[in-house]
Amino acid sequence: MTKLHFAYVAAFLGATVGPPVLATVDAYIDYTVVYKEIQTDDYCYRSLPMWAEIGIPTASQMTALVTPTKILKLNSLGSSYIDINEVTKVPGIEAEYGNDTFDEATGVYTYTMKLNLKKHAWAGNSSVAARQTIVNQAKFALLAMNKNLAKVYPGKYKLWFTIDGLPSQSGLSGTVLPAATRFPYTAGSPLITALEKELINVEGSCR
Repeated sequence: MTKLHFAYVAAFLGATVGPPVLATVDAYIDYTVVYKEIQTDDYCYRSLPMWAEIGIPTASQMTALVTPTKILKLNSLGSSYIDINEVTKVPGIEAEYGNDTFDEATGVYTYTMKLNLKKHAWAGNSSVAARQTIVNQAKFALLAMNKNLAKVYPGKYKLWFTIDGLPSQSGLSGTVLPAATRFPYTAGSPLITALEKELINVEGSCR
């Protein structure tokens, strides 16, 4: 790990679990996923804990947001664990860490993330419904990653987001999602704003 990496890992861990003594440590950290409210079908953000061996917090969060959750469900018949992560409802999305930099002078963190949809369970299905599902999952992944970055580096981050295997969006509803970032995403990016307005908390029922 570089000196710069250690600097912002230390800052992150210092705010969550106390000052670290090693560049790579085990720690409990939070990450954000998109889930669906049971009563209203609103898509909402949910913060969940994980136990991670941390070198780069955002890389751990990126892996987590494309990994099924294990949430306890209780009913009259007993208990079970379910996945509420909308990104993983149809399996096959893979996340890849690209690179990251931290500018000590400006405090701006830059992160490169890639989604691979080529192994998606519906990748060979060209129907409108299948393509809409895959594209929506990619949008949820982008929104969740943006939300995670905003928590760790509020107002001071740039996200470069690339998607391999993004299907045609012809005939699909919603904002068109580019396969490659033309300008880095930030908290105030027009696309992020448009996607949140389109998909998140539409009925205002998120808690």
